[in-house]
Amino acid sequence: MLWLLAALCARGDAFLQRNAFAQRVFQRASPQSAVSSPVLSPSAGAARWDSACVANPVVLPPINGEPWKMFYYGNDGNWSDGSVGFLPTGTSGLAESADGVAWTKVDGPNADASVFAPSDDVEAWDGLHTGVGDVVRHGDDLLMFYLGAGGAADALGGKSYRGVKMQIGRAVSVDGGVTWERRGSGADGAGPVLEADIDEGLFASWPRILQYESHWRMMYHAFNGTNWRAFTAVSTDAGLTWTDRTLALDTGAEGAFDEVGVGTRAVVKRGGDDVLMVYEGVEAGTGTHRLGAATSSDGGASWTRAAGPIVEPGVAPLGDWTAQVVGTPYLVGMDDGSLRLYHCAKTKETNMSIGVLVSPSGAFDADAWRGVD
Repeated sequence: MLWLLAALCARGDAFLQRNAFAQRVFQRASPQSAVSSPVLSPSAGAARWDSACVANPVVLPPINGEPWKMFYYGNDGNWSDGSVGFLPTGTSGLAESADGVAWTKVDGPNADASVFAPSDDVEAWDGLHTGVGDVVRHGDDLLMFYLGAGGAADALGGKSYRGVKMQIGRAVSVDGGVTWERRGSGADGAGPVLEADIDEGLFASWPRILQYESHWRMMYHAFNGTNWRAFTAVSTDAGLTWTDRTLALDTGAEGAFDEVGVGTRAVVKRGGDDVLMVYEGVEAGTGTHRLGAATSSDGGASWTRAAGPIVEPGVAPLGDWTAQVVGTPYLVGMDDGSLRLYHCAKTKETNMSIGVLVSPSGAFDADAWRGVD
């Protein structure tokens, strides 16, 4: 599995960097035949934090006259200590948009223009690499739930890797997401709010949040060295503490596209207690990542798989730029009932970039999606 993870953040050829304008031009095709193009790609400047890869879009539609906001993670090819990571994580940034399609990157306060970075101490629990998991509105503030890991080594597949033991932290922004302050556990607020549990796997990471009046529900996943599985936890104090950790979605059936398990996922409320999940399923043998779907009628406590996969790398409506892998989905439900599905993807020769598909009807089967034209 790690061969695929390592490839996700490989430095690709210069195509995506030389053709920034082309990446913004969508094919003028009928809705039925339009294929996707990247809407956000790595920066051309080597000094910027996201010059090697961008992934895991977290997209907030506009309110009160604000623009669309996209928080995303990536890196310049290395983690905080200069080592090459096996994931496209590292640091997080912000982009803004008038329409949720054409994006402009916002320079953050850090020297590399990021808005959120690992702790200064590489041995801290989030000192080697971090990544935005989800961002939710809480009153006038924004709360970020992020993944992070420190420099300690852990065993995986008979080898030792640094940065494997990922856990989940919490941070707050009072200026629309440009600057962030850690507000997690401990007297200094710098500790994780959800720690890894060996009974679940080697890490607890990639959080997504469902907000309800009485509680918040976090969806996250873990890897036990063989399988990926999705879990859920509940908070009644705005995400500072979490209880009731339970298995939410196990591995798929033998021979299924998600037989090895369930990885990163997006969740969106569809009315009442109905929730839709789009998740990254991992195939046995090849390790191919495809997107599948599941539904919940109890606010995300339990899930039922839908027929899948619903999106496959390199297969229309995804463009050729997605041929190697598609992942880190994020769902936005629009006022007109349509759905937007943001995701990352790449080929073996190119950098990880971010794209978007739309479902005009709000359906989520394989035939519902098209590229933005």
